[in-house]
Amino acid sequence: MRAEGKIKITSSSFLLMIFVLLDSGCRYDSIEKVTPVPGNTFPNKIGNTWIYEVDDTTFSWDKYYPDTLITHMHYTVTVTIIDSVIFHGKKGTIWAYNSPVWIDTNYVFRNYDTLHFYDINYSEFPAMDRQYILPLAPQKSWDYVNYWEMGHFHPYPNTTVVVVEVLNNFLLGQSNYGKTFHLTGSLYPVLDDQFTIEEWVSVGIGLTKRRFASHYAKIWFQKNITWSLVYYKIQP
Repeated sequence: MRAEGKIKITSSSFLLMIFVLLDSGCRYDSIEKVTPVPGNTFPNKIGNTWIYEVDDTTFSWDKYYPDTLITHMHYTVTVTIIDSVIFHGKKGTIWAYNSPVWIDTNYVFRNYDTLHFYDINYSEFPAMDRQYILPLAPQKSWDYVNYWEMGHFHPYPNTTVVVVEVLNNFLLGQSNYGKTFHLTGSLYPVLDDQFTIEEWVSVGIGLTKRRFASHYAKIWFQKNITWSLVYYKIQP
């Protein structure tokens, strides 16, 4: 029997599985926690689901009205692996992103040591084209943003790399996600735009937190977005 709900995870060296009773007022019920598979940083089975709370802020950016708040939104985004796909001869999965504000779709597949997320909608902020060199390890670095052209992925020109550090424990709210890889980097995907990305990827769970910020742009606004995991269901 599988229930669904908000996560409360406690660390323990002698238990493989623990269930936490939640207050009746929570939005999500308790869930069955699947024991993480060592080294599996991006669970990629159909049916896997993650729900994130999103803090989404947009500011104007110019010399006359610096940091003027335009919008500040709180919403949830649900990420679900819904199907398999063949993309240019490579077998992958389809990740669907749904929120009240935007929807998006990624094709996700592995090519040798590289896990590619291909954004079929060409969005810029929520679920951009990106890649990860596996296995994640301390001090490993690579070009985070990539694009598809002429049958191959290519890094964006002038894109700086993300760098990895490892955390033995990562606390987010009331949850301890255990071993987690922390990725940080600055991105320059187009002229006069600058972005920073920060991600926390937990073993056996996947992305637990993401922080994205635009610093300046010709379109005269900056955007700060933070995703925080509140629920997940990983297929065994």
